[in-house]
Amino acid sequence: MPSGTVPGGDTTQPYQWMTIEDFTPGVYDYSKVATQTPIVASPQGAANQAGTWACIALPRGGLGPLPGVKNAYQYSPAFPGGATTLYVTMMTVNPALNNGDTEAIIGLEGDDGTHHYTIIYSDDLTTSSANLLRNAIDPTTPGIFGAPYPTWSRMIDNALYPSTVNVGAPVLAFPGAVLTDANTTSGHLFVYPSNGSNKVYPWGGTIASPGSVTFSLADLVTAGSEVSGQLIGYQNRLVTLSGIGYKWPISTFNVNEQVCFTDPPNSNVFGFQQTILGPESPFGYGCMGSISSGELFLVKKQGGGIVLTGDIFSPAQVTPYPGVMSTGDFYGKAGATRDGLVYCSQNAGAWVWNGGNTSTKISAQLDDDFFDCTTSAIASNNYGFFVQRWNDLVLFSNNYVFDTTTGSWWVLYPRSAQTGYAAGHTFFHFSPGVFENQMYASPISITGGAKQWITEFDATVPAQHYQWQSLSMKVSDDHLVDVRQVVVRASCPQAGGTVSVSLQSQAPTGAVTAGPYTTAAVTTATQEYRFNVSLLGAEQVVVILNADNTTGSNSAPIIHSVSFAYQETTHIPTSN
Repeated sequence: MPSGTVPGGDTTQPYQWMTIEDFTPGVYDYSKVATQTPIVASPQGAANQAGTWACIALPRGGLGPLPGVKNAYQYSPAFPGGATTLYVTMMTVNPALNNGDTEAIIGLEGDDGTHHYTIIYSDDLTTSSANLLRNAIDPTTPGIFGAPYPTWSRMIDNALYPSTVNVGAPVLAFPGAVLTDANTTSGHLFVYPSNGSNKVYPWGGTIASPGSVTFSLADLVTAGSEVSGQLIGYQNRLVTLSGIGYKWPISTFNVNEQVCFTDPPNSNVFGFQQTILGPESPFGYGCMGSISSGELFLVKKQGGGIVLTGDIFSPAQVTPYPGVMSTGDFYGKAGATRDGLVYCSQNAGAWVWNGGNTSTKISAQLDDDFFDCTTSAIASNNYGFFVQRWNDLVLFSNNYVFDTTTGSWWVLYPRSAQTGYAAGHTFFHFSPGVFENQMYASPISITGGAKQWITEFDATVPAQHYQWQSLSMKVSDDHLVDVRQVVVRASCPQAGGTVSVSLQSQAPTGAVTAGPYTTAAVTTATQEYRFNVSLLGAEQVVVILNADNTTGSNSAPIIHSVSFAYQETTHIPTSN
């Protein structure tokens, strides 16, 4: 650690200095094996996830704001029946409307003990107008079935235009099911938009004159003939993993092994092919995705993964990869990133697959369930995790962010359980906007007291408030220390920002604190802000930095470094 003396000519009190200017270790969290505020082996500059949010390490040194919130949208209608919670079962944004409006397609589901409610909206965020796509009321039933992970594709009504030459029109497809509705366990495979008569493009007209289009859904599933399931788009087809239950002496053997798909490509003809790709591990799939146009990667819940090459109708090759990390007993959305396909494994962290025989863990510094914000919130294992690339960042459910540039982890926004400047929101769903700087997020549920259902983040609007909290730093092997001075180096790209610093420690006689100490308005040029402090008799030192800007939508300051001067005092008491 750097050493020196306190400036000002004081030669009678030798002080040592500790400086943190490299924040790239990011968040470290071993709370499962340590404590809620863990003291763990970690690099200097590592942060505690419980007290860190909305900031990120700058690759060449310093700490700055993550993208901030540009808009927040509230759910306004009354909750149906006696429901007190509505689960957000899907959310995606239409990025291609030529009138400039932003359309969010969002699904809700709830149960009040008497009725089960399924509500799907097309919500024009630009004009604050919403249109119902589905509003179903069924008898109450256990569980939330949802419409997870919608898929964009192209489709043409094959009964009217059977030619596969025409690629059809853009559509949004998503599954849906309620055990008590008319389709029972067959579920639904909805396509939006429709002409209101269960017809997809060209909606009853011709290709040149496609006819009317309405805020309605077409359903590709005929009850008893097809079975819906988790959905992905692959090579101009909609591909589902259909869940089937098999009789077993003890219980029922439920797996989503059967692969079904639309055929021919681009058509609205959904089959029940029941293709089995990996019979050696018949335990179902936990996620799927692709990092090349000719391969589909499916991760088993147990037994590794498989890669399908070519058209799923007649695969060129199906290769098992038993060394790939399986997902465990849930299903989630994997994300294609510049490093490969990123996904999560139940109680085993985050992994990336880049075409090899194995996958690689990328979350060794975090709890193995860091992404989980749904286990205690929703009665469905369809919502295990969510991964979404955003430029050089990878967003995860439960607000975590992976920085592919530095390999470090951060927290996008304070969660509801954290103490911060806002009440906090725990996000599950993410969807890119019209432009690359936009990202939309939704929680897994909304209640009567917390109805914010869509939040827009914008990379051109830096966060106005962020906090960084270090892990406990041991600065002396066998002495208590007095911290007497703190120096913050900071700058602010826009007027109005301040930085405050607080110190905490656990001493043999109890917790000790000092601060907060707040700078004057931070200038655009890098300045040092020096404070006399009094953290006495400390054994471990924790530094908490808060950067704020309350002027308009101006950015919070950049913190280039923080240093503190300490002096060793008495020996730490021994235990014998």
